[in-house]
Amino acid sequence: MMVSRNAIEGVDGPAFFLDIHKKFQMLLGRLRLSPQSLIQRPDLDDLMAFVNRCSDDQYFDFVEMIFGSEHLGRFGSDAEHDRFVEDVNRLFEVDDLPYALTGFVRQEGVGNYLGMERKVLRTVAYPRIILRNSQVEHTEIIEPTLTLLTGADFKSANDEFLGALTDYRKGDYGDCLTKCGSSFESVMKVICDRKKWPYNQTDTASTLLHTIIPLTNLDPFFETPLLLIATLRNRISTAHGAGTQVKNPQGISPDTQSTQLLRRFSFLSTRRDRLGMAEDRLFAGTVDAAEGD
Repeated sequence: MMVSRNAIEGVDGPAFFLDIHKKFQMLLGRLRLSPQSLIQRPDLDDLMAFVNRCSDDQYFDFVEMIFGSEHLGRFGSDAEHDRFVEDVNRLFEVDDLPYALTGFVRQEGVGNYLGMERKVLRTVAYPRIILRNSQVEHTEIIEPTLTLLTGADFKSANDEFLGALTDYRKGDYGDCLTKCGSSFESVMKVICDRKKWPYNQTDTASTLLHTIIPLTNLDPFFETPLLLIATLRNRISTAHGAGTQVKNPQGISPDTQSTQLLRRFSFLSTRRDRLGMAEDRLFAGTVDAAEGD
């Protein structure tokens, strides 16, 4: 709370938090947020009282609302907003909390200013709080994948992957599996688009892998472990109706389902030069991420 107040100060600060108060009113479906609903307190005080007593998930919603607010642009530059994200992550690390805040995703475009076209940076994805089970896993798998997905072509895949990470944090493993599978398929379709390899928008993961793997230097046996993403999605996610058979993704530990999905999703895009050259390597068709895995 103190970090947010320091980052958002000035005469527009109260208006910023009042906007968040309104969003929580709509989210929760009540006028007063704090448990003392009969006490008529100013909206700003009501928000502060609520945030001090709310559940973890509601507090995470509060943090994400701060970074996703349309009013944030009035307070500082993009660089200062990025430092704000870093400050929050440092607090998580200092308290040894198993969470991380993702960064802003910005893409260059063309805008109109005073009747003239000029290059502008548009924010296409806002920070989200995700679960960080292991610092090594987060550094070696999640962060490189998120970095790769900042490319303009990956907007759909990035949205799906961030949605999967949010579901994973909330323990909604069925939806996490569904979105991981969707993101994996989206990435493969982007590969086909960039390489001009034939495919249909309705192609499944299996069909896409049959197209991609023979055109790379990956050995054919890699198709089976990569196809496991679609198998898990089809068998135990919420992507298909369960009928009379109850699907129970909680019956498998998170590490053997969602985390394994994230690892395999990252397979084609991360490893040796995971931040700088991952995208070039992926679309050059060499995919030497297979080495050492």
